[in-house]
Order: sequence, then C-alpha cells, then structure tokens
Amino acid sequence: MWAFAHEPSSSQLNPSKTSLLRQLGLVSATALVISNMVGTGIFTTTGFLAGDLGDPSIVLGIWVVGAIVALAGAFCYSELGINFPSSGGEYVYLTEAYGPTWGFMEGGISFTAGFSAPIALAALAFSDYLGYFFPGVKQASSAAIGPFTVGGAQVVATVLILSFAALNLFGIRLAASVQNVLTAVKLSVIVGFLVFAFAIGKGDWGNFSQVAVRTSTSPLWEQFATSLIFIYVAYSGWNAATYVAEELRTPERTLPLALTLGTTLVAALFVGLNVAYIYAQPLEQMKGVVAVGSLSASNLFGPEVASLFSGLMAVSLLATVNAMVTIGPRVYYAMAQNKAFFPAAARVHERWRTPYVAIAMRRSGT
Repeated sequence: MWAFAHEPSSSQLNPSKTSLLRQLGLVSATALVISNMVGTGIFTTTGFLAGDLGDPSIVLGIWVVGAIVALAGAFCYSELGINFPSSGGEYVYLTEAYGPTWGFMEGGISFTAGFSAPIALAALAFSDYLGYFFPGVKQASSAAIGPFTVGGAQVVATVLILSFAALNLFGIRLAASVQNVLTAVKLSVIVGFLVFAFAIGKGDWGNFSQVAVRTSTSPLWEQFATSLIFIYVAYSGWNAATYVAEELRTPERTLPLALTLGTTLVAALFVGLNVAYIYAQPLEQMKGVVAVGSLSASNLFGPEVASLFSGLMAVSLLATVNAMVTIGPRVYYAMAQNKAFFPAAARVHERWRTPYVAIAMRRSGT
C-alpha cells in the first residue's frame, strides 16, 4: 500500500532528478480554469431549478450567489497559491495547514473519485451529444452486461480519455496548446449562442414575469439553500490553475490573474446563458428538462440549429475532458513527492518533463 509520511510538508518535498518546468503563461492557465468550469452543469442544472424555485428572478439570483462564492474561493486560493506555488492544489494547502493526514485524505479522494467521476461524466456527455449524428454512440444504446454497461458510448468515452492522456504525456506545452484552441472553440460557441439568441432568436421577454408551479414541497428559503449545492457543482473548477502551479511562469502573478479572470468570465457567461434560457421559454416548460441548452436552442432557432448546437457542444466538451486529464495527475505527483503515494508517480520524463507515471495511473483508474 501507499507509504505514508508523517513529518514532511509540501515545502519539504524531495524532488526527483528531473523536475517539472515552468512553461505555462496566463492564457494557458486561464484556459484551464474556464474549461474546468464550463462543463455539463450549466447546460442541465436550470431545468431542475425551474421546478424547485419556480421564479425567474430567484433562478437568476442563485446563479449570481454561486458566482460570488466562486470568486471568493478564487481570491482565497490566489493567496494560497502565491505562498505555496507547488502543483497539487488542495493536497498541498491541506498538508501545509493541517498536516499530512488531511492532505492524504484529500489526495486519496481525488484519485478514486474526485477526477475520475467528472472525467467519465464529461466523456460520456460527449458521446451523447455526438449521438445526435451517430445514434449508436448514445448511452441509451448501451446494454447491461452483469454489473457493467457496455456500448458505443463507453467505447467513445474510453478512446477520448486515452487519447488526451497520450497527448498529455508529450509535454504540458503541447497539451496546453490544444487546450487553448479547444477553449477558444468553447467560448466561441457560447458567445455566439448568446449573441444570436438575443439578436435573431424567437424568444419572449415576457417569460421573465411568468412563474412556474413549484415541484418542491420545501419552503423556498430551504430549497434555495439546497439548490446551491448544484450551483456549486456547476461552478466547480475555478481552482484548476492551482494544480499546475509548479509549471506556471511567474506564479505569483499568473495564478491570481488566471483564477480571477477565468472565474469572472465564466460567471458572466453562466448568468448570460440563464437569461437566454428564460428568454427562450418560460420556466414551466423547462421543469425537469435535462438538456435545457438544446431545448432553448430549438425554441430560439428551430430544430435544425438545435442539432448544430449539439454538435458544437460535443466539441466544447473536449476541452473539459482534456483540462481535467491535465490537472488530475499533478495531485498524485505531489503526493508521491511527499511519500504519500506510490513513489513511481513522482517520476518526470527526462524529455517531455511530464509526470508520465502519474498520468498513466490516472488513466488506469478512470
């Protein structure tokens, strides 16, 4: 099992002979933040909020509250990142603050579920969006074989994850270059959707005055607090740049700017998208709808454009998968440096300067 160190902290790590290099600038760090934050949550959560909260102003308000909390977290992590500019994110901070036990627990959770689950979810969501054009790769086409579900969706998701893992083996600069392009596509899709929604979309501003019949029996204040959990999940990822702090150029400047710029931009996009959703249809029509983004595109532009939107969303999800594949192994690398994980995970490739064993371990664990 994993060797556990009781005495060292992240500031006392014993680096391997070949270390990571500071190669990433502000654009790449910000792209990681944006791509980690913009996943499936913003395109699915509002359909559930419509029934739980029932009021357009409250639905928009809860997204604003989530943005404020995310920004507060980004500011706090900026200070932590400046003081502890090592890769590993929360593992480093918890180890420094409360000792190796808490850091070990966080790192273990990251390995078993913290990154595996969202990577798998985003990859399967990619398969579903791709299924609009190739029905065989939809999750609904998969079959249960014993305790497992096997089908085209699982094959596509697996190939996608393995492909990005291979890409990340050949240097973070290459992975970051691909990430920057994918993030630009993601932002173009969302900004284009917003511009055309309000310019030529068949929406109705009167929808903002139409309430929906609530499906939740909890008092509104109580449901608001409960729904914040889903909002926090949708906003998660604002801390992405901290996981590669050891590979950022001038981290004392780059890290705070990347966290702040990325989180602020995504918060503005999230609120804007929710305005577009309500403009496209009243909350009553959104209740319980999972693919609220596709529903809104269909109402605004017609079913043909909705299919195009699904294709563009599939492309944008590639950025999410690659970003998480990039940052996850840095946690296990940091743990191995601290003797809290398999020692081999601390190895850095002499040519590519990547934690190649940690990357391979992460892929085998997903």
